[in-house]
Amino acid sequence: GWDLGAKAEFSASSKKLKKKKKLAGAIDKPKGRSWSGIDKPAVAPVQADATSVSKANPLSRTSSTTRAHLTTSSFGSLPLSAPTQRAISEVLRYERMTLVQEQTLPVALRGVDVIAKAKTGTGKTIGFLLPTVERLAALAHTSGGSLPRGVLALAISPTRELASQIREEAEQLIAFHKPLLRSAVVVGGTNVQSDAKKLGGHPPSILVATPGRLNDLLG
Repeated sequence: GWDLGAKAEFSASSKKLKKKKKLAGAIDKPKGRSWSGIDKPAVAPVQADATSVSKANPLSRTSSTTRAHLTTSSFGSLPLSAPTQRAISEVLRYERMTLVQEQTLPVALRGVDVIAKAKTGTGKTIGFLLPTVERLAALAHTSGGSLPRGVLALAISPTRELASQIREEAEQLIAFHKPLLRSAVVVGGTNVQSDAKKLGGHPPSILVATPGRLNDLLG
């Protein structure tokens, strides 16, 4: 395929593509085809929707594990708020639920506590984040469109890498709930005073933390 936002020069003598990365990506030469300086492909610029999220989804379901656990149940069948449903469709670009999501989301969305066990890569993060976002959105709706100040939901992750991944997925899920909902992540290996200042000044509604850093902040 061809990636947008790149410049390419073509040598008429060698017929080899020389790449010049101006923004990101490159134009790949189709197999079995030669290009000259006058027949290189023209790429039209993409017009971005001002209301859309420009960042591509880095959490796309490409693993064989995830695909093997997809069901026929769609996210559209769930009783979700419009901003959440839009984020799933336009940002996360998910259509069907995985098995763990199919079994837990309808229950969790009713406010029932759930303990779930599933393989890595089968969608557990959405399984707990989505009901959390919906609970906070519902709270704001019953409170006249606002939320109490402070951290209202806490996700504890055993590792820094997983904590960052959870926060990234949370950001995509709340894309159209902003500025009402905000998320943040605090992990070890960073300046604890900066974290404390960040949480004290404008605390997020959803916080993802590793146990050690959370203990530092609570202490």
